[in-house]
Amino acid sequence: MNRCANEEIVYNPNLENIKKDCYLEMEFLKKIQPSVAQILNAPIPEDELGFWAMFLKQKSLPQTKTARVGLIVATHGTNTASSMATLANELIHEYCAYSLDVPAYQTKEDMFLDLQQLMRKVDNGRGILLLADMGTLANCEDRLMSATGIECKIIPNVSSTLVLEAVKTIVSTNEPLEAVYSRIYYDYYQAISTSFKRHFFNEKPGIIEESLVENSRAIIITLCSTGYGGATKIKEILEQAFADYPGLQIVAMSVRDDINSFVQHLAKGKLKLIIGSFSLDIPGVSQMGVDTVFHKEGLIKIRKLLDSSPDHIPDEEPVFFEEEEIFKLLTKECRNFTPSIPTETAITACRKFCHKAKDLLSPAGATDSYYLNLSIHFLCMLERLETSHTDETPEWGDSIIRRNHNLYLKLKEVLRELCEPLGYQVPKSELCYFLQIL
Repeated sequence: MNRCANEEIVYNPNLENIKKDCYLEMEFLKKIQPSVAQILNAPIPEDELGFWAMFLKQKSLPQTKTARVGLIVATHGTNTASSMATLANELIHEYCAYSLDVPAYQTKEDMFLDLQQLMRKVDNGRGILLLADMGTLANCEDRLMSATGIECKIIPNVSSTLVLEAVKTIVSTNEPLEAVYSRIYYDYYQAISTSFKRHFFNEKPGIIEESLVENSRAIIITLCSTGYGGATKIKEILEQAFADYPGLQIVAMSVRDDINSFVQHLAKGKLKLIIGSFSLDIPGVSQMGVDTVFHKEGLIKIRKLLDSSPDHIPDEEPVFFEEEEIFKLLTKECRNFTPSIPTETAITACRKFCHKAKDLLSPAGATDSYYLNLSIHFLCMLERLETSHTDETPEWGDSIIRRNHNLYLKLKEVLRELCEPLGYQVPKSELCYFLQIL
């Protein structure tokens, strides 16, 4: 309902199947749709009704056992495990993850009895993968197997990301428990290790573990013309939009990375798409602008591309936006770019920047997509300023300033005028990255 009230873009990739499998639920929802829309004072798209129909179907039917590994999320707390399991099930559109919330006052013996009972309910002969948080829950494999006779493997330190990855893996494979356990455990902690290295050792976000590339079904590169800020944010939006797509790896890269070498090491047809503010000379790979990820039609286009064969790339039709459409889209997605800044503050500053950029800075004939890219970079810059995560001046900084000295002075004054009232001082490094775009 919150999505509808905020008029957020909703895309349900499984809508046609839901209409068939949840026919009665969809008919019921269509009858009450006008009344609910009137209460919300907002339209309710059919894609949203599809999600509601799935929920009604799950609640109205007894849970059936399927021939796959059972998955249980067990954590201490009132609603922690159930919240993570519900989120993953809804994103993947499968009732796969079961949950056990362990209250703080519950004894260990009662906890084990509840867990054993749930294991017997969930198991269908393939064993149980238990995602646990800490303490006794994370160290009870032998006791559980002895008490229930059910094969069990445990992965500790559970998070929403781990639950989502586990659901994606289990619904997309028929592998035995040991193989499922090993794959999920390895991939998840490799991702944590990569994140740790990026943060503490300044490793580039574009570099991903070789095993993840080899095991992936498809790869999308998100590309930033400066550092990694915009590419990383677009990657996060795509990961949420395609959470149900198994084996998809999205790699955030900078134009200064050796992208050609990265691509050459990939199997033919594995790299499906490059999304960025400019095109690269890479034959056989579809390329789209960042505006594609902001609207339903664009996400549908990406999904069709992911499902297509390497020898057949769907024709692409450009999508054009008016200025108000651009800022409406940015407002909806603003929290992805500036989570530390109020949306109204960030969008107001961004709108002012784009108007000044049109008057003073931008080349003649610049498209609306150009201003969308510029806006995304501006929002990412605001977040870096707010969180004190700006970079040092790049080694090429002085050179680009000398070549574009007049533009540099105009840009410096524009950003000073916009950012000082917000309490920000824009460093030289940010000016250099903007010059690279302009």
